[in-house]
Amino acid sequence: MKRTIKASLFAILGLAFFLPSCDNGGGDTTTTPKPSTEKPTVTETTPTPDTTPEPEPGGSTTYTFEAEYTDVSTLVGGGISGSAVGINMILQSGNASNGWYVGYTHKKGLSLTFEITSSVAAKADLTLLLGTELGPMELNPTSYEISVNGTDLNYTKFSVRANTSQIGTDFREYAITPQVDLVEGTNTLVFTTGENQYCNGGPGGPLFDAIKLTTTSTLTWNPIEDNIA
Repeated sequence: MKRTIKASLFAILGLAFFLPSCDNGGGDTTTTPKPSTEKPTVTETTPTPDTTPEPEPGGSTTYTFEAEYTDVSTLVGGGISGSAVGINMILQSGNASNGWYVGYTHKKGLSLTFEITSSVAAKADLTLLLGTELGPMELNPTSYEISVNGTDLNYTKFSVRANTSQIGTDFREYAITPQVDLVEGTNTLVFTTGENQYCNGGPGGPLFDAIKLTTTSTLTWNPIEDNIA
C-alpha cells in the first residue's frame, strides 16, 4: 500500500514538472527585475533590413514597422517557462521579416507601442505580422487589445494559425478590419495582451514580428535600431 501511494505521488510530481507554465501569465509580480543591458546576439544569418516603402495601386504606399525597433526598455514579459526583461524579449528567427521578433507576450497588460508620424490625416489599412507558440489563437478586442491614439479598435476577430512546419516559427500577415484613422502628426498604436486563457488557463499573446500600414499619407518613425545593434 505504501509503495502504491509513493508511486502515485512521484507520478503527480513528475507531471507537474513537465507541464509548461506561463511565467507571470496573470500579470501579478512581487518583484520587478531591472532591465538588462545585454543586447541580443547577432548571428551571420541575420537578414539585411528592408525598410523601403512598397508602392500600391491608387497612390497608396505600404510601410513596415518592426516590433524589435519599439521601446521595450521598461517591459517585463512572461513566457511559457520563464520571463524576460527589456531587450531580452527580442528573439531571432530567420522566418521573421527583419530576422527578429518580440516574444514573452504571455502576460495580461503587456503592451507594444508604435509611434508613427503621418504627414496628413488619412485612413490606413493595418496588417499584423504574427506567430504563435501556443497553438491556434483567436484574437478579438477582449483577448488582444488594439488602440489607436487612445481609442480602442473594435476589430473583427481573426485566428493566428499554428506552425505548419517544425523549422522555426511561421510568421503570417493578418489584415485588420476596419481601417484605422491616422491624424496629422504623431500617432500611437498600442497592442496589448488582454483577457484570455491561451497559456495554460492564463493570458497568452502572439509572437510579434511587425506591423504594416497602407495609406496615401507619408509615414515616418524613429526606430530604436540599437535594440539589436
